[in-house]
Amino acid sequence: MRRPFLLALVALALPVTATAQTPALDLWKAGQAAFGMFVPSDAPRGQPPRHTEAGARALGGSSVLDYLFLNLEGGYDAEAVRVMVAGLKGSARRPTLLVR
Repeated sequence: MRRPFLLALVALALPVTATAQTPALDLWKAGQAAFGMFVPSDAPRGQPPRHTEAGARALGGSSVLDYLFLNLEGGYDAEAVRVMVAGLKGSARRPTLLVR
């Protein structure tokens, strides 16, 4: 089962504190389903992926997203994680950031 490994990556990407919002983790702990999506690139089609704080803020403003899945499996980019975390910090309802 891969879920424990994936949740460990969440802790590395966005440390969970007593005051942190973790909608997806809270739902899963309660045995409920969570809704999320892959984080789209802000780059034009055909260009290398690019993630921006503005894009993260826009996704973080969605009332239907419990988590965002940032797929960096093909090439881990710590700056992309930093940008996503910075953009999500400003959202009222911050989705849980999952990083692969």
